[in-house]
Amino acid sequence: MKRITLRKISLLLICFLMASTLFGQRVSQNNEMRKSLDFTFEHIDKNSVPAGLLRDFAVEYGDLDLLSGKVPLEENNIGTLTAQHGGQSYSQMIMVGMPRFILVASHEPGGYKINAECIDTQFKDYLSNLNGVLKYNWGVKYPNREIRWLEADVPSLKIDLRGQNEKVVVFLEVIDALGNKSALQHIEINSQDVYVAENQNLYINAQGVLYKENKTKYLYNSARLYISYRANIPDKYKEREWMATTAMVLKPFSVTSVIDARSGGPLIKNILSVDELDYIKNNSTDNQVYRYTLILLNYKSRAIQFVPVTFTYVTNI
Repeated sequence: MKRITLRKISLLLICFLMASTLFGQRVSQNNEMRKSLDFTFEHIDKNSVPAGLLRDFAVEYGDLDLLSGKVPLEENNIGTLTAQHGGQSYSQMIMVGMPRFILVASHEPGGYKINAECIDTQFKDYLSNLNGVLKYNWGVKYPNREIRWLEADVPSLKIDLRGQNEKVVVFLEVIDALGNKSALQHIEINSQDVYVAENQNLYINAQGVLYKENKTKYLYNSARLYISYRANIPDKYKEREWMATTAMVLKPFSVTSVIDARSGGPLIKNILSVDELDYIKNNSTDNQVYRYTLILLNYKSRAIQFVPVTFTYVTNI
């Protein structure tokens, strides 16, 4: 087992104690002390001086003998340095080695949450106490886009839902305070459908009559885009936060609107207005397709799923 003695890092801890004014020094006094030390060792080749030779002279105002014992750290572990001075105890948590992480994705309304979960038991219960020691360098790659990198202090990231059947790749590199980097890892995320839709592909003839996919007439005023839960869906998707209450309609030639999606799904007349129906009827060529996109929203207006809807103009059916 590899062990680290307190004496090996005692000088670092003494400097920490002095910088924190634990020995009653003011900032100006510490600056004078630094200047004095620099002047004293100015002409000395420190690389040729045996370790510890300058110990007592450099820190004669601090008793290094107060730092005794060992921190039983293996090569990869976390421990606490403790020093006694003036009847008080001071401690500092230290980390040796780099923790290992795995990436886990969870589907949430609005997108996905990516967690970097530590798999080393000796680290995971203490990482939250090591403020600033680890940085998480996240990379996000959407289809047909460059990787976007961002640095965070927390081991989690939220990914927005941007389209149906979209695959997103998330990368992670962990960096410690000394600049050491973990191996780059990644996870692929595929958007998951909660609902199946019926009547997604409709037809309009030269008289403005609406037809279903099977070319049977469909009354415009009562036609509906039906949505229902996908077969064998996990129970979590049947909770309230996954229930579609409204839908945002992205249209090819008019402003976006938000419509009701309850009672089995949104009405077609709320997706395709009368003015839009007339426009398609009067300004289209045969087999011209108009593509709409519905974003199903929950009661908090968070996106659940994208549903494409098409209206195809056909002169005669």
